[in-house]
Amino acid sequence: MSPGARELADQITEELRTLGTPERAAQEKRYLKSDLEFLGASYWQTGAQIKAWAKEHRGVGHGELVALVEELWSHPIFERRAAATMLLERLPK
Repeated sequence: MSPGARELADQITEELRTLGTPERAAQEKRYLKSDLEFLGASYWQTGAQIKAWAKEHRGVGHGELVALVEELWSHPIFERRAAATMLLERLPK
């Protein structure tokens, strides 16, 4: 049985959290003047993580993908929302 959307989103978040640094998170928050939380992972790190995830989960169904994207977007964390949009770009079907 495959993990649900919440578990997958949490897994992606934790992987991004390990890539980030508190210093980068603070810098990005100041630069973007955003109310969102930041994990401190770069755009390229986030993209590489999502690329690897999408490659590993090529057979994900439309409903599963939509549920995952909605779960990622549901938290006000910049990298989660970036990951959600990247997933939609990588797995458009």
